[in-house]
Amino acid sequence: MESLRFPNSNPFKVLGGCSSSWLKTSTIVSLEFSFRQMPVESEPSKVRILPESLINKIAAGEVVERPASVVKELVENSLDAGADQILVTLKNGGKDLISVLDNGSGMNETDALRALERHATSKISAEEDLFRIHTLGFRGEALAAISSVSRLELTTCSNESKGAVQFRLNGGVLEHQGKTGFPRGTKISVEQLFFNTPARLKFMKSTATELQHTQQLLQRLALAAPAIQFRLTHNQQMLLNLSQAPDLEGRIQQLFGEEVRDGLMPVQHQANQLSFEGWISLPSKTKTSRRLQYLFVNGRHVKCPALNHGIYDGYKGLLAKGKHPAYFLKVEVAPEDVDVNVHPAKTEIRFRNSQLIHTILADQLSRQIHETTEKRFFGREVGGGSFPQRSDQVEFNLPDSLPLEESFPKPLRKKNPSLDVRQRDLTGFAEIPIAPSGASSRKKIASPKIVESNPNEAPIPPELVKSETGKTESNQDLDFPEELNLFPNLAEKPEQFKIIGMLHQSQILMEHEDGLAVGDVHTIHKVLIEVLLSKTVEENSVRLFENEVPLLLELKAQDALILELHQKLLRQCGFQIDSFGGTTFSISSLPFPLAPEKCAGVFKDFVSRVSAFGKRAHESEIRKDLIQCIAGHAALDRQSSLNYRAMSLLIAQMEQLDLPPLNSSGERLWFLIRKDELIKRLKA
Repeated sequence: MESLRFPNSNPFKVLGGCSSSWLKTSTIVSLEFSFRQMPVESEPSKVRILPESLINKIAAGEVVERPASVVKELVENSLDAGADQILVTLKNGGKDLISVLDNGSGMNETDALRALERHATSKISAEEDLFRIHTLGFRGEALAAISSVSRLELTTCSNESKGAVQFRLNGGVLEHQGKTGFPRGTKISVEQLFFNTPARLKFMKSTATELQHTQQLLQRLALAAPAIQFRLTHNQQMLLNLSQAPDLEGRIQQLFGEEVRDGLMPVQHQANQLSFEGWISLPSKTKTSRRLQYLFVNGRHVKCPALNHGIYDGYKGLLAKGKHPAYFLKVEVAPEDVDVNVHPAKTEIRFRNSQLIHTILADQLSRQIHETTEKRFFGREVGGGSFPQRSDQVEFNLPDSLPLEESFPKPLRKKNPSLDVRQRDLTGFAEIPIAPSGASSRKKIASPKIVESNPNEAPIPPELVKSETGKTESNQDLDFPEELNLFPNLAEKPEQFKIIGMLHQSQILMEHEDGLAVGDVHTIHKVLIEVLLSKTVEENSVRLFENEVPLLLELKAQDALILELHQKLLRQCGFQIDSFGGTTFSISSLPFPLAPEKCAGVFKDFVSRVSAFGKRAHESEIRKDLIQCIAGHAALDRQSSLNYRAMSLLIAQMEQLDLPPLNSSGERLWFLIRKDELIKRLKA
């Protein structure tokens, strides 16, 4: 580098370009001159050179915002050093103590001492390196900045045979240097952060807030590096203990549990311009907040509008208003195509071609989202792919024929598909699995067993059903529709009633000690559902059907307003309903046992009731109306033939819940024709 010297000067350097004829190139020259050559002013100088200590504190203001910032810098250094075990210890949210211990490569005495200086790093050496950064840290100013506003102790060892070195600094001033015993690795303790910067100390938040920031930071780092063991201790209490995970999926499960993991689908793409892999929300499992959004580029957690917008574009047409996808996405691009030297916190990045990156990400995610949702049926895959099947899914046996039908003579087995009470035929509604929430192991259930009989004949009870050999066969092993098993803890056989058969495909004939009883299938089932929903809504334990692809419901403007006003109540009753824009709503869950095709009818009736009695003062009455609407549409149709076991189950639940013959609306569940009345009529 060429330089010009002015005589009799105390020089300092000024960098700039020169266009003189004797320097026709763009060579940067160093001009060294002195203020002695400047005219002497009578007024005192306003511009001054800052002392080194103040420079470090200014740098600390950019790098060290709060205790979490210190943890970030130190843990990233540990990761760069190849550590696979990192222990973070805090006192009072990090205000009194921050300690980071790792088993990385460590440093020798010379490197450790040099690392405490400003702009000292082993990660880059030339300007060109800024555009192909492979490490998390690279500026070489963190330790100097942190030590300038705290009491810092550094203990490190790169070779146990040569021992470890220890340094103690107070406000950036070295107070102690010596040898000590320590295993291979590094430990940095930061005490009394901002003790010498009262102005910054006043901006510290509460202990709980500062601790929360550190926890969130470690979660991000743990997701970026699942193979690393992380521990966080606060005031001698273990808050985080993450063992090494095999992959990102394992880390997600460690941090957020099975519930979050089960709502995600895997995505991946390999290409020269952009590669990514990770897990994103199923369209039905989107969230009301952006809390579960984690984006990593080349192993670094970042905030990037181009990538974030690309992810949302991948869900185009599948996100309801106010809903956000959860995503845990690791993106890899060539280091020379991304600039990480944009912000002191190193969380903002820029791409050389952000539009291309956005387009690739959006197109690939959109394709994979649609492929996955198309393959999923009843909450599991029915085609190829690698999405893991949940262990708690209900398995549906779909026999070629109904078992009870095989026991009947040929004339009674006529085909009539319209009698299938669970038939799904409403356009725009997807089929939902029938599965109790929170169940870990469930029995296999068959499809609803519906006996289609001659209208003039009742189903034959089991004691009258005979095989070809003439022996009586029992039908007790036959299954029943899951929507009838509302109270699994109750007995499945009645004690007071003896089932005779069906009457006109809508009533159950029963023998009672006092005479002949007739029960209405629809009304009994309806009242049972009302009892179930009233209890589970009160206990906040409503059993749900969940849609893999949300149902869309279009309403009139006035009706949409009513639903908006009662969204809280609808959620309490099992509806996950969200605005999809305008007067369209997205429904991702329904209360059991409501079928999807009956959903529109429920909302129509509910809106009608609220419109008619909208000035009611008590919310409990509106909730009761909603439960009645759900039960009315969820109950078995009035033309629903049932097998013997299904009839027994329905009556047994009615009997054990001690339901009265008349419900609160004046509808009759059952009535009794006494013996003397029967005898009288027979004689007449």
